[in-house]
Amino acid sequence: MRTPVVLLKYLAKALATALPGGPIVVDLVVDVLPEACKDAWDWWSKDRNPDERKADVEAVAQAGAEQIKQEVAEFVLEFASDKPTESQEMISLFLTKVPGELRKSLRQSREPSSNTLANLLQSIRATGEDWVLTKLESSGFTVDVKTIDNLRIVIADRQDRGHLGILIRSRERRQGDVESYIKVGNDSILTKFEQVCQKQGRVPWLAFYVHASGDIYMTSLDNYRSKYRGTGKIPAWKMAKEDKDRYSQDEQVMHINVSGTTEFPPNWFTDVRPLRVDEGGTVRVGKSRISLDLVVQQYENGITPEDMVRTYDTLMLADVRAVIAYYLRHRDEVRTYLKRRAEEAESLRAKIEVERPRISREELLARRAAREKADVSTGQ
Repeated sequence: MRTPVVLLKYLAKALATALPGGPIVVDLVVDVLPEACKDAWDWWSKDRNPDERKADVEAVAQAGAEQIKQEVAEFVLEFASDKPTESQEMISLFLTKVPGELRKSLRQSREPSSNTLANLLQSIRATGEDWVLTKLESSGFTVDVKTIDNLRIVIADRQDRGHLGILIRSRERRQGDVESYIKVGNDSILTKFEQVCQKQGRVPWLAFYVHASGDIYMTSLDNYRSKYRGTGKIPAWKMAKEDKDRYSQDEQVMHINVSGTTEFPPNWFTDVRPLRVDEGGTVRVGKSRISLDLVVQQYENGITPEDMVRTYDTLMLADVRAVIAYYLRHRDEVRTYLKRRAEEAESLRAKIEVERPRISREELLARRAAREKADVSTGQ
């Protein structure tokens, strides 16, 4: 037993004992925690004296995130290996949030007791962000959370799946309440989010978490704008039955439930590169004849994707954004290609000039005068 986080071991054992063995159909806070807190306190207070318990609390509060994550994983394996994956995830999420709550308790000079421990633990709830991060990690993504331009954004990377920037929105409601919609934020927030993702070389996605049902919906910002933004003043993700039916039929909307599917479906996202190579070896964007060279040049000159689409009506906005995101992540690779293209163009120009020497202005004027003279002599 590792002394620094011994309290978490008692909690892990108590939660694993209290959770049912089948699919999760319980509310952790209401149905499980009271019994788990009592068991954890009974075991902990029996094995540890008051000074040791105080030291245990302080040790957990001071432990680093990586240590907590590692030892929580070991405790879950020890006590909950026979539980469903969703139960293991719930225990892990809960335990990793304990240190933060303990730090708050210590700042308020609370001594650990049965009541304070129960109150403290029952204040912990897994947020939408917690669940989205957990599900992304179980799907093989490396995730992080960053605040950029006052936006809290999930950074998700997977080598064979792409690079995402995810804005999470959730609606924390009690079970039984009607979930009518989730506020997304005004359009200026979405625009700023999109710009941040472009600068980071990421594809912007939105995630919606419904606490009452445990549902997570994810879709790209482009798909949301084109299909679900609607004409309302404030962007929202609607949750009426007809809306859920639409989501279920849309292959570009990912939907899982935290107590059901344990991870997103395979291949749910790929690093989209709407590029093709034509018969002449030129890389074109989407189904258009517009070259990658032109899109990159326009972007570097400060032209927005929207302006490009207005200027070149064969371009699709989603294609332009995806190409720019790809370019920002692979600048060296794309610039090498563009440099080679420029060199090939210069080589072709030089070859043409050798085969067809450039005609001077004087010679062109002389030829024109000769033609005019010939026309006059023939009476034309």
